[in-house]
Amino acid sequence: MTGNFMKKTAITLSLSVVMCMMSLTAYAKFNIFGQNTGGGQMTVGEVKNDVYENEYCGYSVGLPKGFKYLDAKGVAEIDGSSEEFIKDKDAVLKSIDKGNTVIVAYAEDSGGYNNVNIGLAKYGTSLGISEKELYDETISDIKAEFEEMGFTITDIDVVKATIAGEEHYIIDTKAKLSGYNMYQKQAMLMGEDYAMCVTATSFDDDITDDMLAKIEKIK
Repeated sequence: MTGNFMKKTAITLSLSVVMCMMSLTAYAKFNIFGQNTGGGQMTVGEVKNDVYENEYCGYSVGLPKGFKYLDAKGVAEIDGSSEEFIKDKDAVLKSIDKGNTVIVAYAEDSGGYNNVNIGLAKYGTSLGISEKELYDETISDIKAEFEEMGFTITDIDVVKATIAGEEHYIIDTKAKLSGYNMYQKQAMLMGEDYAMCVTATSFDDDITDDMLAKIEKIK
């Protein structure tokens, strides 16, 4: 299995999970796209010295040793868009407001296998549904996405986790593909109208906790 395949697989899974939650829960049940409650000005965020920061969501995402964020061209290749689009913050925000999930930052280790990606989506606390309710509502569809891609799920569950000193619920997935073990943890950190989705994926050795441990509150 090549590093590029692993990268594409991890990103596809990340987008599939987010879109499951958005389309089946947020859109179908709440019809939120295009609506704002006035919960502050959303930002795309930026990477400085290999730390991603998003002032609106209030979190930064650092990296374990040996990881590095890709530039705009690399992120565009992962997101399936263009370098011009990724660099155009207004265009990215307009796309998110239309209901699209956009990968705005992507980091990988030196081998190109293990990775962290950050997506932004139109989903926030103003909807009045908790993280756990969101995940419980859609976990069966998320599992189906994994299986459709050829993964054998060994475990998938909604679990409590401490993120940046706060208690959150995350999706914790363990699966196999072509003899490789895959580990993935995904946290959706919600602002009032938007959410930052951080997905940590590793192959063979589970280092996803190390990745999520790099999430911090912006002071």
